[in-house]
Order: sequence, then structure tokens, then C-alpha cells
Amino acid sequence: MLVSQVNYEQILSAGEHELVSEEACAAYLFALKWPHGFVCPECRHCKAYTIATRRLPLFECVKCSFQASLTSGTIMERSRTPLVKWFAAIRFMSSMDNGISALALSRELRLTYKTAWTMLHRIRTAMASEELDFPLEGEVAIHNDTYASPWYHGSLSPHPRESRVIVGATLSKAGEPERVTIQLVAREHWNSWRFNRSAIRHFMETRMDWKARLVYSPINFYASPRHKKRLSVMKDAARWLNNTFHGIGKKYLQSYLLEFCCRVNLSLAGRPAFHTISQICTDSRTVA
Repeated sequence: MLVSQVNYEQILSAGEHELVSEEACAAYLFALKWPHGFVCPECRHCKAYTIATRRLPLFECVKCSFQASLTSGTIMERSRTPLVKWFAAIRFMSSMDNGISALALSRELRLTYKTAWTMLHRIRTAMASEELDFPLEGEVAIHNDTYASPWYHGSLSPHPRESRVIVGATLSKAGEPERVTIQLVAREHWNSWRFNRSAIRHFMETRMDWKARLVYSPINFYASPRHKKRLSVMKDAARWLNNTFHGIGKKYLQSYLLEFCCRVNLSLAGRPAFHTISQICTDSRTVA
């Protein structure tokens, strides 16, 4: 049968708590993936037959007979986990306050720890990729900061557990942050407690638009309380990492920091977190 005409706007306006069945989640995923109706990935034709003999439907293009899976190109691709649990995981990840750990998710959704960790890792990777695709623009302020486990407090002397970061923000005309980012600084870019100039140069090349203008960068110097308040995002990120995960090692720290920045930036922009992160997770551009 041909793919039926549906009200995609109505489906996308559904609340996150309405996605309680596999059918509702499949319709929501279809609308996220093809918001204006089916488009063949091969020939761009707009009509398809629905093959409903599998757990999730296939869509066969009327013109070229290419079969498109509902989950192909999304974080759910090749996953046997029900869509209901995937969107429940995204709902937990969209929480601005705490997010969720793999252990807590495995308990909430009755999953193995490995499955829960893999799901959160895929969502986090998509969110991190989205953040890296949008560098800071306009007037940018940066400063250096540190992160360590909850049991170690940073000092002027480097410590194996300690990670150095640069925090950056696009500033509004009123001097308030409009978009933030945190970059983990590689060891070669700092010596003892001081950052090398290469650290700032690397940040500008990788996290700032080429038209952006650096207006404040007290790297290696004292930062006034006024500017510390402006860029307090690292303090909030560290509290979240330590309270939710009891600390994160260096291997995955950058991904977790970008996940946090993604939620902060959605909040600053006034965008709905659940719906936007769901869109990010269905965009093949951000899916590893």
C-alpha cells in the first residue's frame, strides 16, 4: 500500500509523554525523518509503498524500488531495542538538571547495562557532533578552567586526574551568553599551570567562526567576579558530571562536556530540548 498522507505537524507537536506505544514512536520518527512526506534517499521520488511485514515498516520507492528503513541513518539503526525505549532515553537525556547515567537508565527501562550505555553513547555522540558543527560567532569571551574528579580539587600544580579546559561564549549586546562551548585542552598546549598561546589559537581555529571576534580572554590571568559569573558554565558542568556520574575520566570527558553544552544552548535559544535532540538523533549528518 502507498504511504498514507498524514498531518506531520500534528505528529511532531505531540508531547514527549504521548510516545507510549511503538506505533506512536514509529509515526513520530517518520515525521522527524521526512517532515514533508517520504523522500527516496536514492532518486528523491516522493511516493513509496509500505512493507509492513517486519517489526518496523520498510518503505519501497515507487520509482526505483529502493527500500528505505525507518531507522536507517539514525542512532537507532541496527538496534533491536524498541523505539519506545529509545525515545524514553532521549527524554531522560533532555533533562536540563541531571540527565541520566547508564546504570540509572538500565534500571528505569529494564535494559542491560551494556545496552543502556550504548544508547546513551549514541545520543551523546550525536549531540556532540551537532555542537561541533556550530562554532561561536560574533563577539566571543573565553577563559581557562579545570575539571577533576569529585575527590580532587585543582591547584597550581598539575595532577594526573586534572583536565584543563577553555570555556567560551558568544556574547549578546548586553554581555550575556548566547551560546557556550567547552574545549578540553590537550597536554601539549599547557605547561605547569600556564596555557601556551597555541591553546588559544587552537580554540579559535576549531570552535570559533572565522568572522568571530575575541573580546575577552584572561587566559593565565586573574578573572574578575563579573566575568566569572558570565562564564560559570564549567562550574555547572562539573557539578552535573560529579553528581550524575560520580566523575568522568579523560577518555570520554569531551563528549560529556559537549552534551552539557548542547542542553545549555538549547535552553539559551528557547528551543524545546526533547524535540530538538530527537531531530539531532535522526539526522545522518550527526550520527556516527
